[in-house]
Amino acid sequence: MLRHAAMLALVLGTGACARVLPAQAPAHGSLRAEAVVAEGDVDAPAAALPLVVMVERDRVVAVDPIHGRTRWSLPLVVTGHPVASAYRVILPVRGQQLVVVDRDSGAIERTLVLPGEALTGVAIAEPWIVATVLEDRPGVRGQIMAFSTEDGDRLWRRDTAAPLGVPEVAGDVAVVPAGEQIVALRLRSGRELARLDVEAAGTQGLALERVAHRRGAWFAGAGTRWVDLGGETDATHELLAGHDDVFHATGRIDVGHSDDERVRLWLRWSDVDATPRDAMVLARRAVVAMRLDGQGQPLRGRWVHSEDEEIVAMEVLGDRVVLAREDGAIVVLDDSDGRVVRRIGGGEPIRGALVLGAPPKIRRNPRLADSPRVTADLHRLLQDPDPRLLPVQRIAADLLWRDDDVEVRRTVLALARGQSGPHDAATDAADTLQAHAQRLIATRWGSASREELAASLAQLRRRPAFGRVDEDFTPLVQQTVRSAQPEVTAELTALLLHPGTSTDALVGIVDALGAIDDAAALAALTTFVQRYHADAIVATESRAVQAAATIVLRFAAGGSPAGVQARTALRAIADDPLTEPALRTVIVRGLASLPADGDRVSAR
Repeated sequence: MLRHAAMLALVLGTGACARVLPAQAPAHGSLRAEAVVAEGDVDAPAAALPLVVMVERDRVVAVDPIHGRTRWSLPLVVTGHPVASAYRVILPVRGQQLVVVDRDSGAIERTLVLPGEALTGVAIAEPWIVATVLEDRPGVRGQIMAFSTEDGDRLWRRDTAAPLGVPEVAGDVAVVPAGEQIVALRLRSGRELARLDVEAAGTQGLALERVAHRRGAWFAGAGTRWVDLGGETDATHELLAGHDDVFHATGRIDVGHSDDERVRLWLRWSDVDATPRDAMVLARRAVVAMRLDGQGQPLRGRWVHSEDEEIVAMEVLGDRVVLAREDGAIVVLDDSDGRVVRRIGGGEPIRGALVLGAPPKIRRNPRLADSPRVTADLHRLLQDPDPRLLPVQRIAADLLWRDDDVEVRRTVLALARGQSGPHDAATDAADTLQAHAQRLIATRWGSASREELAASLAQLRRRPAFGRVDEDFTPLVQQTVRSAQPEVTAELTALLLHPGTSTDALVGIVDALGAIDDAAALAALTTFVQRYHADAIVATESRAVQAAATIVLRFAAGGSPAGVQARTALRAIADDPLTEPALRTVIVRGLASLPADGDRVSAR
């Protein structure tokens, strides 16, 4: 019966081969509706056979990551990325071939011949193998084809003028990146079922190298940049936006175990829906585990782990994170806090690895206890001079900037201003990381959601009525220090200069502006000091005026035009005989401590 079904599929596949898959076509259908996976469709034996398939120069070795024993080895030259099911491991090898290996014993079952050497990717879901290859024929840039794992027959093949990425199989469909679109094909026939435009591929240069299916959700991308392919409407949004790979993508999508594979994003889904909640990013020799917000952006660091040797593969098995190092060593971490559980010594150097085993556990408590060292580890990561760590250094800056503690965020401010950093100032990595920090400080800080920040801004825009004392803005002002966005500076300075703001509230507002450390507040703070410098009641009953003068002095220490103007204004206040004496003392001492050349406007 199976043989007849295979023959029927082969006949249908021949028809599909005659129809060239369009390189660009109107979007249609629904990826979510077509790629339905039955509930409970779990490959149970996969949990019983943990395995690390390590690719050496001219050999493949399968190692038990629990006990460190070698299960099997084969003398093969692997040229692409292996994939596996619960029963088989598929190895792309030299000579335009796929070798099908029994996962448990390492016995070769069969060899499949491909039409092209430049393999882009393979996916397996019993009883199907789907492969994409690059082509160099007139009008044809790639092919996608399906094979039977039972007998090795090729069931169908389709040519296309679009470059193809690494496919994924789910349910009875194969999904593949094709140019700037995602295409879903019927597994049995190769017939096109749905096509989705990915706007970020055209407008933001997102490389659609791979497509992945996890718990009903679809993602496409590469490295640390992935697009969520949406829900019912198949709308897309980008995860970890702006965190590019440290290495530029090559013209070929998948050239085997290369540098591109050593920058990777791993996502965990909640047990409530398919929204990603936790993530890990691997970059060369460091792993950062983090919590994501509702938009899929870094929110809170969980733990950081780094190695002296490069990490060529990472996977989460159950409650363990398994790392394969370039020297063949295997490191096992606890998924919850990143502590090292086990180390297995290496042997021959490896170019890559495939980590197999039990699926990761679904976290039922989203508020995991973070490593107590995570903040210090993120600071240390930012100071590492290795330019290969740039992707996770960007993310470390994001996580520090989203912290509710203003002292934690000061590291990012210093990085943006060139006052600290891991790299020599002349390197591209230094410039790139500083530019990222400069963009970052122009965005929201702290852990509040976009909706919470919008509500806080709306409350701040309610100006106090003159003479009323029942409106206490202090808790709201304190909240802006913990979590807010740049627009809050304008609202705080407006509140500072508002005639209805109470004397007590002025202290909290000035303290908040000092903690936020935004130069956009300088003009308002200078105006505030000028307005009340001779007002004995305000100047003596509230420390707000002296605190504001201290902040202005901090900014006046620079050579910017605004700093020079602030210095000039402070000198005028110090020379005014009506200035409150204690305030004059603060200003005179502060001016005396400033650099002598501060009046010259910096050319930078």
